[in-house]
Amino acid sequence: MARRGMRSMAFAVATMGLAAGAHAASSEPQATDRNNAVAAAEDAFGTITGHDQIGIYDSGDVRGFSPASAGNLRIEGLALDLQGGLGSRVLAGGSIRVGPAAQGYAFPAPTGVVDLSLKRVGNTAVVTPFVSGDSFGSASLELDAQLPLRPGSGNQAGAGLSFGLGLLRDHFGNGSRSRSLNLGAVPHWSPAPGIELVGYLNLQRNTGETAQPVYVAEGNILPSGIRRGIYPGPDWARTNSNTEAAGLLARVLRGDWTVRVGLFHSSSIQQAGFSNLLIVSPAKPDSDRFVYRVPRGLSASWSGEIRFSRRLAEGPRQHLVTLALRARSVMARYSDGSGVDLGTWPLDAVVTIPEPRFDAGDTTHDTTRQTSLGLSYGLNWARRGELTIGLQRLLYRKRQLFAAGSSARSSQASLPFATAGLSLTDSLSVYASVMRGQEEGGTAPGYARNGFEILPAILTRQTDFGLRWNVAKGTAIILGLFDLTKPYVALDSRQVYGVLGEERHRGLETSLTSDVTERFRLVAGAVLQQPRVTADVSAEEVIGARPIGQPNVRLRLNANWRLPRVSGVTLDGYIKHDGSVPGTLDNRVIVPAWTKAGLGIRLDFKIGSRSLNARIGVDNLTNALALVPVGSGAYTYNGPRSVQFYLTGDF
Repeated sequence: MARRGMRSMAFAVATMGLAAGAHAASSEPQATDRNNAVAAAEDAFGTITGHDQIGIYDSGDVRGFSPASAGNLRIEGLALDLQGGLGSRVLAGGSIRVGPAAQGYAFPAPTGVVDLSLKRVGNTAVVTPFVSGDSFGSASLELDAQLPLRPGSGNQAGAGLSFGLGLLRDHFGNGSRSRSLNLGAVPHWSPAPGIELVGYLNLQRNTGETAQPVYVAEGNILPSGIRRGIYPGPDWARTNSNTEAAGLLARVLRGDWTVRVGLFHSSSIQQAGFSNLLIVSPAKPDSDRFVYRVPRGLSASWSGEIRFSRRLAEGPRQHLVTLALRARSVMARYSDGSGVDLGTWPLDAVVTIPEPRFDAGDTTHDTTRQTSLGLSYGLNWARRGELTIGLQRLLYRKRQLFAAGSSARSSQASLPFATAGLSLTDSLSVYASVMRGQEEGGTAPGYARNGFEILPAILTRQTDFGLRWNVAKGTAIILGLFDLTKPYVALDSRQVYGVLGEERHRGLETSLTSDVTERFRLVAGAVLQQPRVTADVSAEEVIGARPIGQPNVRLRLNANWRLPRVSGVTLDGYIKHDGSVPGTLDNRVIVPAWTKAGLGIRLDFKIGSRSLNARIGVDNLTNALALVPVGSGAYTYNGPRSVQFYLTGDF
């Protein structure tokens, strides 16, 4: 690979590495139920509860694409744009709405919807500490409280406040590390029957976050000789960041009418960020080191939705008409980065040279405006099935201001959708859906020859159908087929970033949730897909038939077993498998398949009248190595074997 190509890849990795992920969250009423996604899961597609997450899909990957990147985040069902993160101070959990889980959803989307739920306060004051750590050196101390301010009905207070803080020291399996402080609060108030107001505020500060090592291979090879768990430096390649998120949701129920309103704000400020590249070659055992620095950047957004729904009852049939107006406004400021060659070092050596001088690039101001108006009709016919049809009209505009001038793009699209489910028997039903979507194309990254060029909006389309069979009480099987198409966007051999063709994912997805016995619960899922790329005839390089990093096979299995003669003891375990994936744009390098497994033991016990829950487990039991492509010829890796533990309870 030429030095220019390496630098392009370095900038790519630097840009991707600046994104911060959200942590999953907790607040179920009993400590014994919290942090156990296997017990909570209704299917194997994706469940978050407490600090636990399982499933074949997550917010970054549904059927091979990212719902978060596609703008398909929801909070309590309302559209949300998130620049920073939301975590365990404010979130109770979430689910992936795809396949049968999208049936009856007023406004589904291709690549699925990630629907997050906020914490609620019961009628009893509770303080919940959470202490955790692992053999990498991570440690956390988190403290959450639920304070009822006015009695309510059922198990929810009429008014209450959930709040907490967390101190985390993260050491990751790739040697990188960071420290973070997060604070959050969720007040809610029901001033009268049928009226609810909920707010949230989440603040997070990350400090001393080191740049993860990324291995860039010269030629058609895979990196070898990687010593996992060490940070190869340099130590000064650290960054600090602050994120804020706040929102207010209101729901008013009056007879057959429901009005829901959500207004959300989020922001992220990133100090200078770095990427840490190790260039490996079959011709020499050492690695060439490059560090790229991206200057300080920020982004902020306002988003919201107002939704009117009217429900009509007609005997066994329930009709629901929904009108929704959504809008989002995003402002971003960023600059081009620069890189420095740190010389040649042994592959596992820690770079110790002083920090060099980096040049700063020009600043770009970026604004995005998007609005959509949607109308949905839903029919739920008891013991027969359900139908949802609708249309969204979307308007999109993006504008940039930079030193040399300005540019803008705009588009509009009509996006129809339909989902349907039919009950064949009391235990067997079939479902199907067809829908279109539009996503922001974004801008070309600064390392490309067309750096910061605004890309056109991306149109997507999806169809799926399948069946759900409730085999017996506590056991359900889902079997579905899907077909999802998007443009294939990547960097070509001329270092131009743009659409190179069409990417199509067709496949079979399965889910099994089963209470095999009253003490043994199993959640298992699989995706058998055929991801394919059809290159544009104008493409000037070889583009392989398979997209980078997309496996043909993905398997996930999780299980809980409550021991019969030892009260309060549960064994849990998992098996994860991903098939081989292409590592380069031309498919000449294939990354091998990998399989991971883990085991753990949970203990539910009491001290006096207080319930506590503890778990200790071993992750990656066989110490399997999995290389993860992050671009053509660039790789990170998974963590080695580790021991993890936590202790929590309600006081």
